[in-house]
Amino acid sequence: MEDSLNKNRPVLLLLSGGTWIPAMEKTNYSSLILNPNLKNLTIMALDDRVEIGPNNNFTKIISVPFIDSLIKLGAKTISTLPDIDENIDIFSQRIDSSIKKYLSLNSDVIMIATAGIGGESNVPGHIAGIEPIEDRQEFLKNFQDSNVLYRGYIAKKLQPGLRATATFSLLDKINYFILLILNPEQKAQPLDILLSDTPTAINNFPCVYFRNHPDATIYTDIPKQ
Repeated sequence: MEDSLNKNRPVLLLLSGGTWIPAMEKTNYSSLILNPNLKNLTIMALDDRVEIGPNNNFTKIISVPFIDSLIKLGAKTISTLPDIDENIDIFSQRIDSSIKKYLSLNSDVIMIATAGIGGESNVPGHIAGIEPIEDRQEFLKNFQDSNVLYRGYIAKKLQPGLRATATFSLLDKINYFILLILNPEQKAQPLDILLSDTPTAINNFPCVYFRNHPDATIYTDIPKQ
């Protein structure tokens, strides 16, 4: 990310919750804090739980001391915290509009995202807030509408059920992905599916999206088989 900021171009950083929160808390980013171009950095959640409180990903992300320091030093945010009494449709339309406005004002943006993959105990193969859906047409409507960059919906498998997520239309715009896939007992099978050449429908295992992303780097503690 420092290389991108050093190009003096706007950078949009889309961060995941889950295992990425403790990872960010343990990482030393002292050199980034000294970067003179932090004003060009904007931070948001790749996906979120549409609720007010400690389970909201954006709330968790900005509470990480390192992220809090970046914001205090000039980094901006696109909040995915819902307003009181804001329903899922109004919320998702607001966030979708905010992202589209940001992109229209920053046509030369560099987009970087962190992501994980759902394990055996938590909807295997899901990425961000994109859950598997057997009905392909419903999956297309929720996550592959070219006019929608951030979708709010009522999940059938992910808990809690009120969810909002970057859609594939937004994921396709991201320049660099960093995947963190930890826990061999839970995530060995989803990682195998991701790395396999076996044809797999994306609506059954959304993680196969990363098979064809040219700039996705995987960090894992799962040993090679």
